[in-house]
Amino acid sequence: MMKNLVQKVLAFPLSGRQSTLSKNRSPLSKFDFIDSIIQSGGDQEAAEMVHSKLQDWIYYEGFTPYPDDSLSSVFGIAEEELDEDLILDIFMKLSLSTPSQQEVTTFGPIDTPTGVAQLVALARSNDENTQSAC
Repeated sequence: MMKNLVQKVLAFPLSGRQSTLSKNRSPLSKFDFIDSIIQSGGDQEAAEMVHSKLQDWIYYEGFTPYPDDSLSSVFGIAEEELDEDLILDIFMKLSLSTPSQQEVTTFGPIDTPTGVAQLVALARSNDENTQSAC
């Protein structure tokens, strides 16, 4: 009971942001979410996984994620959670090599579902190039 109350209090600002976004934009289907990310050069499997994982971070009933939503300010995903719970988990599930620190630095900050899927697409491309070079 107490944990649930604490979660609701901590989620209140995020619920408000998600509520405002829901009122100011049309709902986006999972298909359109994934398609938009693919059109932006993101990996399809990663887009599907991100969409699924974001369902746990929705605090306002009826809110649908958009590919360009800020993972930090819209969903409250801290940098550590983003790195460990989202990005690294996707890399492990897809059996991809994690990018080097140099590649991540060159890629730049990641704070959107599209950014996550684009990083996965880059890693998949690097893995394929490495395998074809052997």
